[in-house]
Amino acid sequence: MEIPGFPEAVLLAPGKPTPGAPRAQYEGDGFDKGHCGLRLSGIEEKNNGQIKCTLGAQDYTESSQNMTLTVARAPSPPELKFLSPITSGESLREGDAVSLKCTASKGRPIANLTWFIGNDTITEGLSAPTKIKEDYDFYTISQNLTRTLQASDSGKELRCVAGHIALLPPNNQKAHTLRVQFAPKPWEKPHEQLGLVEGQEGKVEVLVQGNPKPTFTWKVGEESFYEGYPDPENKYVVMRSYNKGGDVWASVLKINNLSKEDIKKTYWLRASNVHGERDYEIYISTNTEPRSAVGAKTIIFLFIAIIICAVVALAVFARAKGLWCFAGDALMSGIRQIESSDTESMNHRPGEDKGKKDTKPKISVKAIFKKKWDQKPPEASKPSSNGNSKSDGDKEAQKPETTTVTVVSEEAPKEQKKGNDNIVYAELTLPATSSPVARPRVVEDKTEYAEIIHS
Repeated sequence: MEIPGFPEAVLLAPGKPTPGAPRAQYEGDGFDKGHCGLRLSGIEEKNNGQIKCTLGAQDYTESSQNMTLTVARAPSPPELKFLSPITSGESLREGDAVSLKCTASKGRPIANLTWFIGNDTITEGLSAPTKIKEDYDFYTISQNLTRTLQASDSGKELRCVAGHIALLPPNNQKAHTLRVQFAPKPWEKPHEQLGLVEGQEGKVEVLVQGNPKPTFTWKVGEESFYEGYPDPENKYVVMRSYNKGGDVWASVLKINNLSKEDIKKTYWLRASNVHGERDYEIYISTNTEPRSAVGAKTIIFLFIAIIICAVVALAVFARAKGLWCFAGDALMSGIRQIESSDTESMNHRPGEDKGKKDTKPKISVKAIFKKKWDQKPPEASKPSSNGNSKSDGDKEAQKPETTTVTVVSEEAPKEQKKGNDNIVYAELTLPATSSPVARPRVVEDKTEYAEIIHS
């Protein structure tokens, strides 16, 4: 076996020592199985390269194969360089496009490069890696990054990390902290200072993001108040602003002896730096919940109330019209009304309930008896013109039963009379007959009552 770094070929055999090369030993299950393996201890950099294994046989033929032994060598720590702008990045502004180059030199095997902004991996704006092979199988890799700066990049580390088996932290990365300058940033919604107490000192703290540090001016109504300039009346005091971390700054307005008039006022804060200025609207309140939360609750309650009113209105409408689930109730109500009307008519007597309002349905007696009164006898019942008429006895036997209608009308006394409501009662009298008359069999005895309304 020919090994880089060894002056001579090494003869390996299963279970036999290797004179002159104690670090090299045979590895495998035997020549008869075609195994030609090497176990090499104490690897040195000079052992990097091609290993040739030659397997001899009894028929004097030989078989040889090559393999590559790579001895890892850590590359130099990555280097991070600004291509544009040429400066180190201290005067960078929001919206600027920057280009950087990261390089990891003389590594074996070749390293790989990864970019980060803060804890986020950068996947956009990267060029294809450039790989250069040098002597002794050393490789140099480099990659460019082009990025448009954002305000959120300020204060974060831009890092290039080289991944290599022999390169360990912290030597495997190069970082640069970005300082991005930008105008004060807007809010998504107006600021609300809650929980203030009338009659006590109130402090309104507002946070503004900007770089460099903004200057602050408070405006209450039509009056303006500046940091470092006390109010002559000592009512409003602008305290010194301070940093809350990163590019966030706090400005505090102190209100002495807070009153209801102070709560009703509108407050504005103007923050300005070399890159621009912005005005912020502030509300103060003695409530502990923001106005948005109160408004949301009110909207929810109104929505529920509207739903309840709509359900009640639909239920009343359906009950009045006998729709949907009230269809059966309307039918039963009509039946009970008819039965009640019949019963009241039966139990009613003349002279009772005088002067009371009649709420029962009015039935026209003409409509009840119209069919009987208007019915004409059939032509067959007329006497024959040829004189072949039946005897008087037969006529008497076949004479239909006569019904006498007696109409009794009573008027309520004038002092109890309301409107033109006159009640007329009708009694039906059936006269007795001297001779039996054939009657149809009555299946069910029914009594009919008619209430006659006279007006």
